[in-house]
Amino acid sequence: MTILFYGEKERTAERSMEDHTNKFKNRQAVAADVVALVDPFIGTEPVDLPLRSGIAATWFWPKPQIGNTHPGACLPFGMVSVMPYSGGYPTGYGCYAKSLQGYPPRLKEELQISGFTHFQQSGVGAIRKYYNYCRVSPFLEEGGGLSMVGTPFSVIQEEPVPGYYSCILKPYGIRAEITVTPRGAIHRYTFPKSRCAGIAVDFSHGGIEIEDGRTIPLRAEYCLQETFGAEACVTMEGLPIRMSVDASGFDTHSTAGSLWEDGEILSGQNEKAYEYMRESTYVPFGVCFRGPTEEEHVVELKVAFSFRSRKKANENRSSSPHDFSVARRIAKKDWEERLDRIRVQGGTLAQQRTFYTAFYHSLIKPSEAHNESPFWPWDGPFFFDFSTLWDMYKTQLPLVLSLFPDEGAAIVNAMLTVVEMEGNFPIGYRLARGYDRFSHQASALGHVVIADAFHRRLPGIDWERALTLMSKDLGREYGEAFFQDGVVHPLTHTLDLAYGCFCTAAIATEIGDTTVAA
Repeated sequence: MTILFYGEKERTAERSMEDHTNKFKNRQAVAADVVALVDPFIGTEPVDLPLRSGIAATWFWPKPQIGNTHPGACLPFGMVSVMPYSGGYPTGYGCYAKSLQGYPPRLKEELQISGFTHFQQSGVGAIRKYYNYCRVSPFLEEGGGLSMVGTPFSVIQEEPVPGYYSCILKPYGIRAEITVTPRGAIHRYTFPKSRCAGIAVDFSHGGIEIEDGRTIPLRAEYCLQETFGAEACVTMEGLPIRMSVDASGFDTHSTAGSLWEDGEILSGQNEKAYEYMRESTYVPFGVCFRGPTEEEHVVELKVAFSFRSRKKANENRSSSPHDFSVARRIAKKDWEERLDRIRVQGGTLAQQRTFYTAFYHSLIKPSEAHNESPFWPWDGPFFFDFSTLWDMYKTQLPLVLSLFPDEGAAIVNAMLTVVEMEGNFPIGYRLARGYDRFSHQASALGHVVIADAFHRRLPGIDWERALTLMSKDLGREYGEAFFQDGVVHPLTHTLDLAYGCFCTAAIATEIGDTTVAA
């Protein structure tokens, strides 16, 4: 199989790839349609390896035999992802519980979901912050009305492609489709005939169904806006998440928008607030929109987010595509442009599918949220979910720097701002407050990324600024003992810091700072 890197010379990949056609056997992918070659299901199920025998039976599995990915909709480096929520580890999708090694234990026998959530991890392990905010659940009066919220549905006919996901919810035959926008998502639900169908938005939802996996809001306030809209500000993991929603498709004369709490309508209330919620006082809350539907009745819900203000969340929603089909086409085109940066010739369809799926997964994180940083007040580049840098700094990030130099420069500039604001390069950087960012596991990984960017001469980076922050950061954390004793434990930090010094000296030499270079 021949791989052509956009703008680079031809290279050949000789390693054979496993056939993953079982779930995509009806999709007639061709090499010209790179989006159709992606199988988002890859990574969501355990690898079916043969039983170990002989000496292999004594081997230790250092990692779980599953990719810990999800098939939900997202954009390349997108701020928001949205997917069917089952509570599985670690994304919120799937049938498996927490696993750190070997074959993962089952959480449930079949995939059952309670709605569709926003913001997910991808390909991580025990990251401790699992997001899955703003759960959206369709319901029918015939199935119990609002009391259905949180009740799991079985799903059939799942169909994921980059930027889009659809399925049918049993037993009521509700068809769900979701796509994404730069700062939010659009949900489309096709209902059967019903006296009263609806969409419930759970603003309080967060986390996954493992021990210590839930996120309970600290405080929240939410309100209705006119007939079909609502907004909320909910503090999750120390950060206020602003949400703006707008429903369409219901009969304007027979539709009601309402606040709800713990499965009950809050009659006569248009706004509500909570303070200092905890496990013992938490109750789910949100808004719902409901009304009668005919067979094949389509209702859409637009959702947008901001980490800055409610006003910006509303602006993000109003500036995004208003038509589901348009948003889906834009998402597909975005993925086409990114995936087409590497062109494959020859090989089997299975090999091409495996290659482009791996490429697709390499472009999901980190998440871009320019002008939306909740950690500093000014506009500029911002990324979250470097989860974690030791998995990215010599693998995925060099690929991004090579193929997408504009994103690469923005990533470096965002990392430099983090150092200015927080005092050190993070080893992992999530959408959460707190120093719990894995500094005990590695050192100076950001230095390698910046030196990599310098080697590629990425545009738009102030190298004087970069060198200043790199040299200052080396003396923090484990670096103080490293410079004093020449060694620091765990010993891996010694290796990290030595390489970080090399990277810093390389840039200093190039820009003529002989003092730092020495």
